Amino acid sequence: MIYTLLTIAVLLLASGDPAWAGGWLYLGTLLAGQLATAWTLALGDAALLRERSAAASGQGTVAWDRRLAPLTALGPLACGLVAGLAVRFGWEPRFAPAAEAAGIALYGAGLLLGLWAMTSNPFFTPVVRIRPQHGHTVVTGGPYRFVRHPGTAGALVADLAGPLILGSLWAIVPAAAVAGLILLRMLLEDRALRADLPGYADYARRVRRRLVPGVW
Repeated sequence: MIYTLLTIAVLLLASGDPAWAGGWLYLGTLLAGQLATAWTLALGDAALLRERSAAASGQGTVAWDRRLAPLTALGPLACGLVAGLAVRFGWEPRFAPAAEAAGIALYGAGLLLGLWAMTSNPFFTPVVRIRPQHGHTVVTGGPYRFVRHPGTAGALVADLAGPLILGSLWAIVPAAAVAGLILLRMLLEDRALRADLPGYADYARRVRRRLVPGVW
């Protein structure tokens, strides 16, 4: 709730236009994603809900991700801020209105991929936690058959959809910065999993691609 109110404040204060359709569309899309995630957790495995609850308290989170994860979470706010300022000051160029529909479709695709990864992995959390002593094992089903980090792939797609929904070419700047942080976290997580999670190195030899099947 606090994050939602902060997002509304950023969109309104930056744009100075309470009737800004792109801002409300962006907010609605983010809220839909949050509700879909909450609903999936509520109906899903109780173990996954416990893992995410423990992660929210910081329990077991690796040290470097305590710094990086909050920066990544600021991504939607940063995109909204820059896009709002573009509206206020008339910065050009802007995406055509049709781009909004493409952005919503991309966001939906990223969200669905993330939810698939979440429901396939009882150890899925928004932060990096590696705890083999608590039963953490390698997951190889669902989208993990094709790439090692499907949740990250979904997050990247959703992140890059933001500027399209907002209709702002300028919002690509913060979205690209967040995408870089997401990739950095993935690379660090992959290295940590190889070192600390039994069986992950063998899994990485079998599933060679991190994000895109047949590419990388």
